[in-house]
Amino acid sequence: MSAVMNLVQTGGGMLPPPLSPESVYERTRPADWLALPAPAEGEIYLLLHIPAGGSARCAFTVDCTGSYTVALGGVGADGGFEQQSSESLASGAVWEAELEGSDYGDETAEGMRQAVIKVSAQGISHWAPCGFGGASGPANWDIAELRCALPEGASLSCGAANARLALCSLRYFSWEGAHSAASPAGMFRNCSSLLAVRGLDTEGAADLSYMFQNCASLLAIPAMDTSAAENTGSMFMGCSALPGVPALDLSAAEDVSSMFRGCYALLSAPGTGAPAAVSAQYMFADCRSLVSVGETDLSAAQNLSCLFQNCYALRAAGPLKIAAAGNVSSMFSQCHSLGAALLDGTVTGWAGGALSFANCALGHGAILGLIGSLPTVSGTAPLGLMGNPGAAELTEAEKAAAAAKGWEVVA
Repeated sequence: MSAVMNLVQTGGGMLPPPLSPESVYERTRPADWLALPAPAEGEIYLLLHIPAGGSARCAFTVDCTGSYTVALGGVGADGGFEQQSSESLASGAVWEAELEGSDYGDETAEGMRQAVIKVSAQGISHWAPCGFGGASGPANWDIAELRCALPEGASLSCGAANARLALCSLRYFSWEGAHSAASPAGMFRNCSSLLAVRGLDTEGAADLSYMFQNCASLLAIPAMDTSAAENTGSMFMGCSALPGVPALDLSAAEDVSSMFRGCYALLSAPGTGAPAAVSAQYMFADCRSLVSVGETDLSAAQNLSCLFQNCYALRAAGPLKIAAAGNVSSMFSQCHSLGAALLDGTVTGWAGGALSFANCALGHGAILGLIGSLPTVSGTAPLGLMGNPGAAELTEAEKAAAAAKGWEVVA
């Protein structure tokens, strides 16, 4: 049964978004997987899957104070780690091994044996998978789950810009205990099997760009402190299964471009006011299931091109506060269901732009509401209304009302 099917509520219907990471974890994690022990401070637990009739490689590096220890084993009846072997390595050295399935038990229904890898050290500052044998080749080891408890300011590189270097089999992640992760940018990039992030603290992090890019299976993330984030560009780009996210504080964000681009399953936008954002182009482009976007402050954004492009299900948007944009081209391109749109009429000092609602679903009343919400702009800005069902009903007096604010109706 697919992960999505396991999220159907009793009595029918999907769980409402945003989904709880714990709920996703409990409902989708296979019952025959070993349960990783709870990590103590300075510990990382990895669940590695190995073909029953074969072997699996794994390699990673750890930066820490002094040396680090890697132990191999399983899980005992009491839920604790049962060690089979261990070795110590200097900080920055590469640990690698090829594990035989015949050395491990607890076979899953998918024919995988299970090894638990325990990493422990003082002052861990970074963990990252790497190539085997000193090679620069693939590092997407079959690590299905990761649990850790690391010092504040540590970082983990589960993802990578090159998918060959990302943990493409990782399904569940949890960073536990008091911490604040350093450098979350690209942290899970291209982790295409990731379903749920159960715990992660991003307080104080300035760069969250590409953090979950191309996590095509992602269903849930925890509430995160994004109040210091200056760059959230492409943060969720390509998260095609994600139905929703908790409210995000974007008050410091200067770049929100492509933030949710390609989130096909996104049903509603979180609190997306980004008053300091200069770049917001493609922010919601290709969000094919997005139904509505409420009041949104993008007053500093200079580029809003393709903001809602290909949002086929979008029915209502706004009020949108636009006060600096020089490029508003294709903002609502292919928004065929859009029946209501409002701007913020209190905006002053905006030069306007070629704003098009062509081929949307605006009726006569909705168009009058839009005209009434338009701010007064300097010069003459085109307002494209071609192809809307209410465009033909506009009177010259109604067009003149738009012109009085500096907008030329093109219907």
